[in-house]
Amino acid sequence: DDEITTSKPFLENSNRVALVTVSPLGNFVLTWEKLSADAPQDPNLKVWDGKTGEYLCGFVQKVVKREGWPYLKWTHDETYAFMMVTNEIRVYEGNAFQQKDNVRFGDKMRVPGISSFSVPAQASA
Repeated sequence: DDEITTSKPFLENSNRVALVTVSPLGNFVLTWEKLSADAPQDPNLKVWDGKTGEYLCGFVQKVVKREGWPYLKWTHDETYAFMMVTNEIRVYEGNAFQQKDNVRFGDKMRVPGISSFSVPAQASA
């Protein structure tokens, strides 16, 4: 007998996504969608599990400029992630997003006027 199994769709409730990127090792997917007029407090910059598509955590990001995308970037080995917010870059442990509703950044760098940043593709020897 062939069993038909149903599962949640990959990146469930993501039909409004405008931008997407994948972390270097594929463990995370980052999406951005326009804020909902009905619920402007709901996260629209979302981190998903790259293997299962499960929603992990989200942030409110009112406006995204393409030259600044992605606003969250991982190191080549996903040990750390860096998120650009107004006038600063927040530093997260790579596994912080697995904490779901309890995601906290570990450190931050104050950078007045920052509009984009990059993370090296690989550590230098």
